[in-house]
Amino acid sequence: PVGDRLEEDGEFYWHITEDKFLEGLRAGLYVEAAIIHGQQVSGGSVSEYKKARDLDKVAITDIEVLYGAPALHQHNPGAHYIFILPPQFDDWLHRLKMRGRMSHEELVERLKTAQSEIAAALDYEYYVFVVSDDLAANVAAVHGFVRDGKPMDVDQNTARDHAEQLLIDIRLYLESVS
Repeated sequence: PVGDRLEEDGEFYWHITEDKFLEGLRAGLYVEAAIIHGQQVSGGSVSEYKKARDLDKVAITDIEVLYGAPALHQHNPGAHYIFILPPQFDDWLHRLKMRGRMSHEELVERLKTAQSEIAAALDYEYYVFVVSDDLAANVAAVHGFVRDGKPMDVDQNTARDHAEQLLIDIRLYLESVS
C-alpha cells in the first residue's frame, strides 16, 4: 500500500499473473527475481534497465537484497547499491503498522524479511548505508552518490552500527510476540 491506498498497476509496480511472470523469467526478461515476504514474486525487468540506459538516465529500483542485488552485481559490478535504514525501530514499526490493512502474521513476515536483508547487506561490501532521518540530506547524499559515483558524506561505521542495532531490535521484538 501507498499511504491509505493500495499500489496501482503501472504506477510504481507492474502487476502480472504468476504464469506470465514465470514465462518471462524463463525467457530471460528479468535481471533478478525473488519471492518477497513469502507471498509474492517480484523482479527487475531487463527492458526497464535498458529503457533507462537508452534515455541516458539512471535506473533506480528497490531490489531484493538476498538474491537480486548479487545477481545484478554479477551483471554490473559498477552499479551503486544503497541500503536505506529507518531512523529508529519504534518509528519504523509504527510506519509499517500505518501502511494499511496488515495482519500480525504479515507484519512478522515483513520483519523477518527485513532481518534477513539487513544481515545480508551487512555482508556485502558493495552496499552503502543511509539512515533515513533527514529527508533533504538523504536525497542530496543519494543524488550526489548516483551522479558522481563518489562515496556519500555518510559515516558508514555509524550507519553499519545502526543496522546492527536494528537487527537486535527486530530479534527482541520477534521474541516478544512469539
